[in-house]
Amino acid sequence: MNYSEKYKPLLFTLCILIFIIAGKVFSQDQNEVQSSFKKKAGQFEKFFLAAPKLLEKETFITSPTGHIFYYQCFKDCKISYDVQKTDSSVSPYMGYIFVVYKETRSNLCGDFMSGYPNRRCYTTAEEARKNRDHEMCYDLVDFRSAKFVFAFEKKWVFKDVTWGEYDKPHVYFLNALGKAPSDRFSYVEDNDFWKELIE
Repeated sequence: MNYSEKYKPLLFTLCILIFIIAGKVFSQDQNEVQSSFKKKAGQFEKFFLAAPKLLEKETFITSPTGHIFYYQCFKDCKISYDVQKTDSSVSPYMGYIFVVYKETRSNLCGDFMSGYPNRRCYTTAEEARKNRDHEMCYDLVDFRSAKFVFAFEKKWVFKDVTWGEYDKPHVYFLNALGKAPSDRFSYVEDNDFWKELIE
């Protein structure tokens, strides 16, 4: 019997063991990734459960200050998530957090009419802050959704947030996170606490 024939069963057994061990490592790695993203989704759930408010600073040429300010409040939020395997060695997993919410906005109070029917707002951040917690100022805008996108690169890294209804940048949430997609919106430090969602 030559050496190749003699050691063939041993090599076959060794290959099977490597395959089993690799499968277990992959399964364990996948479970850890799923678990870490579930924790991230739990963070979102806790954050949106508090009905967070967002102060918007929008460029508006007819405003005496060149800007208008108003609050958005996100209520009755429902959170879900999904993790998907990719073919990328850099980002082997993509994670998605879906937020369905009721958006209310401080349209009923303010020192300036923005041009939209029955939509009032403020010309300074100071005046807007004074009425931040006056519920009588808030009016229902719509029921909407958003998709937060993360990539796993040894840890979860924020990539984007889009509207749930269509795959376009969610300008309000991007602005809250300090990633305004256009010159129309300016970042306001009042919204710093939103950044905890992507840290």
